Amino acid sequence: MKKKNILLIIGNGFDLELGLRTSYKNFIESDIYDDYSKRISESLGTQKTFDIRYDIDINIFKYFKDILSIQNWIDLEMEIGKLASRYMEIFNTQTRRYEKHLAVSSDFMMSSFNALRDCLNDYILNLEVPDNRPNNYVLQLMSILGTNKYENVQIVTFNYTDLNETTGFDIKVPVYHIHGKVSKGSTTNLILGIQDNVEVDKSYSYVIKSHSPYYHSSHIIDMLENADEVIFFGHSLGETDYPYFSDFFQMQCKKIAPENRKKIRIFTYNEKSRLDILFQLRMMNDKQTRLFFENSDFALYRTEDNMDEIKIQEYFKELISDLSYH
Repeated sequence: MKKKNILLIIGNGFDLELGLRTSYKNFIESDIYDDYSKRISESLGTQKTFDIRYDIDINIFKYFKDILSIQNWIDLEMEIGKLASRYMEIFNTQTRRYEKHLAVSSDFMMSSFNALRDCLNDYILNLEVPDNRPNNYVLQLMSILGTNKYENVQIVTFNYTDLNETTGFDIKVPVYHIHGKVSKGSTTNLILGIQDNVEVDKSYSYVIKSHSPYYHSSHIIDMLENADEVIFFGHSLGETDYPYFSDFFQMQCKKIAPENRKKIRIFTYNEKSRLDILFQLRMMNDKQTRLFFENSDFALYRTEDNMDEIKIQEYFKELISDLSYH
């Protein structure tokens, strides 16, 4: 019997499960964020207000905070995309009229975006890992997969945090940081921004993730293809990371021999997030969710209030058994 290749994919819900305040809402409401916003405002000089329809230079820190105050939540990368891909009214000196064009950037906007990355790095570095963490599902899963040197286990994280520091474990399997990792040096290597398919003016190319000087080949598509078992913990499968997973989930809708079907497990927070993920899977698979269920060994677990405790513990036993067999 061949070893099962196991791939664990981690999203922000993983850190939230550990009690870390890593949501974009927490970040934007922080004192560190306010300090950076004040510096950007001062550098703008007399311009205290702005209109995104006409102004090239705006205080993006204040802009994102205003959005959060209106809707009480924010997907920062989606809002970066909306800002960079917006259409502006630009005055044509020849026709003496305003014309609509894709927004153009400036040196000030680029430096503001880099300041946003620096600010996020500083915020995460200053987060405190709770001392009295319960033996929650994150720690149970990581103790099973990460504390032994398994050759058939890999971890991909979309978070900026360090797994050794957040879990308290000495992680002995390979860990790949798709979007970079927080650093204490003078250079921030965090990758923040939008995917390639968002239409922006060339001057805004610095917000495209693949254009970051810190971007590198992740080989996540190959890892997904080669994995026999894929575990998602706390990843929403949302729009900003859609390209990483769309082909993978579409492949699971095709006719697959039972012995070749992948085992897919998704850990999410509650019933609302469960439905959100199923809707995302529906969109990825051209509304063919039923085919996805038919052609894969799939289960989705909710972690809130231990509502799927029995199913989760049964799955953990399966994992332990599979790994110990080899």
